[in-house]
Amino acid sequence: MLVILDSDDDAVCKLGPELEQRVKRVVGVPVVIVLAEKCYEDWLYASAETLQIGINVHIPDRRGQVAIRMAMGTKYIKPVWQPKLTHRVDLKLARQRSHSLNRLFEKFDKLREAVDSS
Repeated sequence: MLVILDSDDDAVCKLGPELEQRVKRVVGVPVVIVLAEKCYEDWLYASAETLQIGINVHIPDRRGQVAIRMAMGTKYIKPVWQPKLTHRVDLKLARQRSHSLNRLFEKFDKLREAVDSS
């Protein structure tokens, strides 16, 4: 089981292991918790220039959700726009810019190995 959540203002290094232990107590399958540092939109913003919404520069200290909302020119509705923008992300570029997104892929590989060996 792969669980992906926003960390918001919580410390990823503390919240991730706590959540993983809680989930493992109630499910009988391998579990990996991955937290986006701050929010999922930060992963999208790590590939800002590929989103096709008018963001041409990735500024490391800017919050993705704020930048995306400002660039859109229309209301940002997560269930509508997250899938559309995710489809446009250059994963290689975004992984280089976002440590937490890179951690997602590393943990996904670890989970796949655990499932394959069980």
